[in-house]
Amino acid sequence: MRALELLIGESLKSTLTCAMTRDINGTSILMAAVARGDTDMAIWLLKKFGKQLALLENTSKMLPIHVAAAQGNMEFLRAAIKFDNQMVNARDEFGCTPCVYAVQGGCLGTVRFLVEKARSEMGSVSNRGQSLLHIACLCGHEHIVRWILSRSGTDAILWTTNDRANAIHCAAYAGSVQVLSQLLNAFGKKKRHYVMSLRDSRGNTPLHLAAMNNHLDAALFMLENGADPALINSNGHSAQSIAALRHHREMERLVASYQGKKRKSKSKKKAQSMHDLSQIASLQSGPLSPGQVTSYSSNTAGFETIERRAFSPRELSSGYSSNGDAAETIKSEAEIVRHRLRFIEDHVDSLRDTGAQTDMDLLKTHVKVLDDKTWAGLGLSAVEQIDRVLDELEFE
Repeated sequence: MRALELLIGESLKSTLTCAMTRDINGTSILMAAVARGDTDMAIWLLKKFGKQLALLENTSKMLPIHVAAAQGNMEFLRAAIKFDNQMVNARDEFGCTPCVYAVQGGCLGTVRFLVEKARSEMGSVSNRGQSLLHIACLCGHEHIVRWILSRSGTDAILWTTNDRANAIHCAAYAGSVQVLSQLLNAFGKKKRHYVMSLRDSRGNTPLHLAAMNNHLDAALFMLENGADPALINSNGHSAQSIAALRHHREMERLVASYQGKKRKSKSKKKAQSMHDLSQIASLQSGPLSPGQVTSYSSNTAGFETIERRAFSPRELSSGYSSNGDAAETIKSEAEIVRHRLRFIEDHVDSLRDTGAQTDMDLLKTHVKVLDDKTWAGLGLSAVEQIDRVLDELEFE
């Protein structure tokens, strides 16, 4: 901070040009400070250079407010929107608003702040037609899904993306039993069979998508709640045949065991579910992977895994409990952590259906976790460079 004050601490007229300089990927000094979680430095820059620097976007049309939203940095968000409250609805090149980044980061407190206080458009969708609910389902954030449904109503569950995928498709693709349970609880038993037979643009049902990604627990949950294993997609593949073609043997056996089954009583269903899971577990050799099922939970009709899967709800850092109410603060707003960002990549070539329907159905349009090597791709290369210099200084 002392070095920054020496470099650009003079009059605004003489230092504005320097402050507005960006690197080859469009990273500004303000975005670099926000990305590092240095809120004091970011707010100092914001107060000195104001709206002009706050609205300086990178090559992906991201603003510093997008990065702050992904990190749950509400202190910076409050300071930034005072200069221009329209920033909360600014879109990057993929059509994502800061609220989308907050949803991806699992920051419920930040989502609530942006919607309830900053008046962010809750109904906005990305270039792929993905709403906040779709993205929350893809990331497995059950607490955010619950809050969105409480505000928008259960009708939002069946809203579709450009690929005709609804929220249940997204939850099945991510393999989140908690989110699937939350969504299906909005429907009666008879209607669950209908909603789980709805198809996306490729003719895939939610069960097809769970089979593609080998989400055993999600597939079993849907089969127990009325999913039809006999349905085929646009290329004539059932969930079982997709599992076979992708060499998901346990999934293939699971779906096959439900082919032609009649509806059973609740007690028989539970006994059969536990039997199916024990059979699947016995087929495994060596340590279980995060996506494999270890036990059946009788009180929630959900499934427990040995580790959290990649898209399971992460621990809250927003100061809100999972039921959406204000709770004890888990960590203070000043303790901003540099999370690895998720973003939605909208690459036309990657979405072409060039083969059979067994290819990955890219509903999430590549929700990616950015490691240090790919920060530069979003115009954040300055952060990596700063880290390298600091590491060298510390070593010396």
